[in-house]
Amino acid sequence: MKQPQRISSRLRSPSRWGRARRIVLVLLLAGLSGLIGACGERSAGDGDQAVRAEGERPARSPEERLQREERARALHEATRNLAPGEKVEALSDLAQLYHDTEVAPLAFMDLVFYLSDHSVDRQDDALAALESFERRRPEVPEVLAAANVMYSVATRKRDAASEPEARSALEAIRARALEIYVAAADRLAGSERVKDDWGSHYEMGNAYLLAGRHADAEAAWARVEAFETPAEDTKRIDLMIRRADLLRGPLDRRKDALELFLAVRGLQEHLGRAAPRAQRDYVAEAIEALRG
Repeated sequence: MKQPQRISSRLRSPSRWGRARRIVLVLLLAGLSGLIGACGERSAGDGDQAVRAEGERPARSPEERLQREERARALHEATRNLAPGEKVEALSDLAQLYHDTEVAPLAFMDLVFYLSDHSVDRQDDALAALESFERRRPEVPEVLAAANVMYSVATRKRDAASEPEARSALEAIRARALEIYVAAADRLAGSERVKDDWGSHYEMGNAYLLAGRHADAEAAWARVEAFETPAEDTKRIDLMIRRADLLRGPLDRRKDALELFLAVRGLQEHLGRAAPRAQRDYVAEAIEALRG
């Protein structure tokens, strides 16, 4: 899965701001009639949007769906040149009004990232965006990446917070993000959407690991070995080592762990110098300990 790309928090030049805003305005005006009829109005409540249920409007024609996808892609592209504060507003509109398009998951991911970024730092809004993302598009793997971002940021900020009240608030956000992270992993396990998707299986295993579900984490990472299109050797080695550590540790399956570490050593020998020395030493020590 493609991760959202961090941009500098440095303010853009006024001329570039103005040009980007004009681009967005023109695109929004061009699609205004479609938005009003198809998407409903924005809610003034919790930041989510009041969008009509599919059963309350006629199905869109293929031409209408194509036009909608094109508008969404153009709007997403136009957000690239906006400063973080303006970017989150544009992404919010895009993610909610075009929530059923292929671009929406990327917009939601970007929105969670920039709301939680230090230059914006709106953690409550970032969590609200993540929850909205899960409600609207629960089937897409991008929910995993967005939840991981939210969990990681909340963890880092909680650890750095000095006030008990702030730490408590961030811990609540962190716990909710982990809940969404694990729920997304459960939904996507076995899904055709993530077939041969190394990144999604890495995220699933990581979610389970953080939740203390070690057997599920090992199983998620083990599925990578059955991919029709094998992952790169370096990625396979990373997951195999993680699995082996779970097997020799909390899962207490030392024989399986030894077999896996031996398989890792075989891959490392195939890679030669491309395998990091520290990693080779770690595997050698693990094999020696398991044989002892």
